[in-house]
Amino acid sequence: MKPETYLRRRICDMIRREFPDAWVYHPAFMLRAGLPDLFICYRGRFIGLEVKTPIGTINPLQRYTLDEIKRCGGVGEFVRSVDEVRNVLKEIKTLDNKK
Repeated sequence: MKPETYLRRRICDMIRREFPDAWVYHPAFMLRAGLPDLFICYRGRFIGLEVKTPIGTINPLQRYTLDEIKRCGGVGEFVRSVDEVRNVLKEIKTLDNKK
């Protein structure tokens, strides 16, 4: 298994355990170039995550797509670890709890 695939699997496992009300979709095959590796709907928010290993790099199209997700009101993040994803989801939960 490729390191990035293993990291995506660990991220999905953590989300299922710690954020069971989050919906996660990870396309087996890319629908089009530049789309994030994981789509998540959590607490009414659309989240696109581009997952890379510590040595992986994000290309300009992937960066553009994450920026477009943000421009449309979603959360678009480039992440390298399970902890980074956990922090993104905890921040959303915290913001919702302050409402």
